[in-house]
Amino acid sequence: MKEKWGTFLTERDIKIFELIKKFGWIREDFIAKYLKLDWNDIKNKHNIYALSVRLIKHDFINKIKIIAGYPAYWGLSKKGAEFMSSKEQSIIPLATLRHDDMVAELAINMMLNDPEIMLHTEHELKQEMYGIGSKKIKLPDIIINDKLAIEVEVSRKNDSKLSAIISNYLSSKYEEVVYYTNNIKIANKVKSLSQNSSKFKFKIFNKLDILSSKDYLPYFEINDKLPRNNSGQFVNSVDKKLHELGAFN
Repeated sequence: MKEKWGTFLTERDIKIFELIKKFGWIREDFIAKYLKLDWNDIKNKHNIYALSVRLIKHDFINKIKIIAGYPAYWGLSKKGAEFMSSKEQSIIPLATLRHDDMVAELAINMMLNDPEIMLHTEHELKQEMYGIGSKKIKLPDIIINDKLAIEVEVSRKNDSKLSAIISNYLSSKYEEVVYYTNNIKIANKVKSLSQNSSKFKFKIFNKLDILSSKDYLPYFEINDKLPRNNSGQFVNSVDKKLHELGAFN
């Protein structure tokens, strides 16, 4: 470690910096989860708070509280960004905060489930390629092992914009594109605009709980006459037949 940064930084500190770099801003309860600490344990909350005080004191992070009673957000300061060969993001993007939180929660869960995974986010790649705020190219929210693209979609795009995104994916290097959404209509629309391409897969979750995601097969993907429940999923009585048809492969 370079002498100018001091000797007080720990491996855990740098691990946190690397996490922040992936997302720009990250909720402190997500940081606790990444460190495998139970956020509901008051002792862990105190430890995370003490850690933030130390890192703020040495000017490595910024910390912003948006809603009283909810976890604060951590971001790299100018000094912290320089240390991580990154760029400071001084403003939290409130317009996309709900979406960004879900992307972060999903990505952290994936990294914890598979420590060997090679995971990149749209935020970190755009910083490396163009800098903060770049809109020169549409990148997936999450990229896994350079082969799997993941999109978290919680608001409907117009058909023209969505068609352009789908067209780019169809001609891209990605072997599979997985859409996580809490709106079945979005999944059906993507499947329709992609001309029923098998490259696209779908996960449906409840409200804002992205970790509750379940596989979803859009309505027209296989025989329309097969019975479905109110969520658009096939009922248990025909699951065996669907597996024989290869619907769950």
